[in-house]
Amino acid sequence: MLRGEDFLRALVEHTSEGILGYDAETKRVVFSNPALQKMLLYTRADLQQMTIYDFSAHGREDVDSRVRAILKTGDHFLGERRYRCKDGSLIDVEVHSSVLSYYGSKVVCALVRNVTERKRVEAERERLYREKSDIARTLQRALLPPRLPEVPGAEVAACYVAAGEGTDVGGDFYDLFSVPGDGWVAVMGDVSGKGTEAAVLTSLAHYTLRATVMHG
Repeated sequence: MLRGEDFLRALVEHTSEGILGYDAETKRVVFSNPALQKMLLYTRADLQQMTIYDFSAHGREDVDSRVRAILKTGDHFLGERRYRCKDGSLIDVEVHSSVLSYYGSKVVCALVRNVTERKRVEAERERLYREKSDIARTLQRALLPPRLPEVPGAEVAACYVAAGEGTDVGGDFYDLFSVPGDGWVAVMGDVSGKGTEAAVLTSLAHYTLRATVMHG
């Protein structure tokens, strides 16, 4: 049965989260657990010969200012950083750091979690959202007149603001056009629903109405 320090040592060695300790003054690594070593592709011996500068993708000034802030306030740091692995690849990590006293020295102890995959998924989700929004805007513009005609003796204007998040095509439309005999027709319509089916029905209703009016 594990007790005291043996239990804590086993916990640190077997946790799935990376644990890093480095001297607050020299920035030299004084401790790393197997999870961090696997994350960065370095051995324990490799890391013990390195400083935080060697694998942080951020500049020395950035690292130093962050450590000074932790030392000054005695508070924790929680944020996202970027580390460089032994093979040169970059990974996004979430770091929770605090300062501990260790044999008379100040040591920055950090819990490190690899969030590269989460960031990739978030970026892909954002890309798909932008793509869907662009398609929706393009389709919506195609259903509306690019500009209103000039009507003799009248001032005309239109403002169209779609509800929702902008990723779906609405079923609303408007139009203004002349008809034989110096007449003008103003149209506003609304098709039930949103999306591609609503866009198709809107387009059909819009141009069918135009053709019908032109023929009396």
